[in-house]
Amino acid sequence: MVQCDFASIRERDMDVLFAETFAADPTFLPYVLEKAGLPFAGMQVVKVELSRQDEDGESDITVAISDGTKRIGLLIEDKISAPAQPRQLERYEIRGQKQVGQDFDEFIILIFCPDKYRESNGEAKKYPYHVSYESVRDYYVKLTDPLSRLRCQQIEQAIEQAAKTSQVILNEKAISFFNQYHKFVDKEFHDLKMRTKTTSNGYWQRFGTKLGGSYIMHKTNKAVVDFTFLSATRSDLENIQKLLSRIGINNVEVVSFDRTVALSIKVPEIKYTEDYSAQESNLRECLDAVQTFSDLAELMSYGKRLTER
Repeated sequence: MVQCDFASIRERDMDVLFAETFAADPTFLPYVLEKAGLPFAGMQVVKVELSRQDEDGESDITVAISDGTKRIGLLIEDKISAPAQPRQLERYEIRGQKQVGQDFDEFIILIFCPDKYRESNGEAKKYPYHVSYESVRDYYVKLTDPLSRLRCQQIEQAIEQAAKTSQVILNEKAISFFNQYHKFVDKEFHDLKMRTKTTSNGYWQRFGTKLGGSYIMHKTNKAVVDFTFLSATRSDLENIQKLLSRIGINNVEVVSFDRTVALSIKVPEIKYTEDYSAQESNLRECLDAVQTFSDLAELMSYGKRLTER
C-alpha cells in the first residue's frame, strides 16, 4: 500500500472526500444512515452538492436521497477543528425549510466530525444526528481497493489533526466586524468574489479571480492586498510590475513567500477591534486595491483564452 502524507487537511478536503463517496459508492449511504440512527430503508443518492450558499449561510454537503416516492435532503455540517459558529444549527434549519417542496420533501441535519471535536464542543452536541470520523474510517478500513486505502489514510490523519488542535475561541467581535465588511462588499463591490466566510474567525479576507492558479488576499492586520500566483516566478511578476508602471499603476510591489509570489499593494490597516463605521473610507481604499487586482486577473484570463484558441 502506498503511504500518503497529507500534511495539513482542510475541512474542504474532507467535504470532497465524503461527497465523492456518497456519489460513487452505493453502500456508503446505508452505512451512514445506520450510524446516524436514521430509519430510512431503500434510499439511494440522487444528487450531491458542495457548499450550497445563500443569505443565511452555507451547507457544507447536501445529499438528496430518494426511495422512488419520497425525497429527503441530508444537510451535513463537516468539522475537523474549526470553531462552532453562532446560530449555525439554526441557519441550517432555515436553509432546509427553504428547500422543502423544491429540492426535497423533508430534510435531516447531521454533523460529521471526529469524536474528539464533539466531546469538547457544546455546539456540535446540539446537532440532532452525528456521524463520527472514526466510524467512517472503520468503513474504509474494511475495503481493499486502492482509493479506499487512500481515503482511510486521509481520514485517519484528519482524526489525528483534530486531536492535536486546540479549540479555537470564536471571536464574536471579529465576526460582527467582518459581517459588516462582507455587506459592504456586496453593496459597493458586488463584482468581487469573496471566498472567506463571515464566520471563519480569519482576519485575512480571500477573493477568487477569473485567472486559474491565483487568488487575492486582503491581509487586514498587515495593511496589504496581495495578488498571489501559485506557479509564477518572481521575474514573471517583476515584468508585470514594469508594465503596470508604464500605464500609471505605480503602487504595486513584488513579494516572495515560501512557495508563492505575489503582486502587493499597501493599504490602510483595518482593525476589527475598532468601530467599523470610522474605518469605512479606509476599507473602500483597500477594496479599490482588490478591485484593481481582480480586473487585472480578468484581463490576464482573456489574454490566456485568446492565445489558447
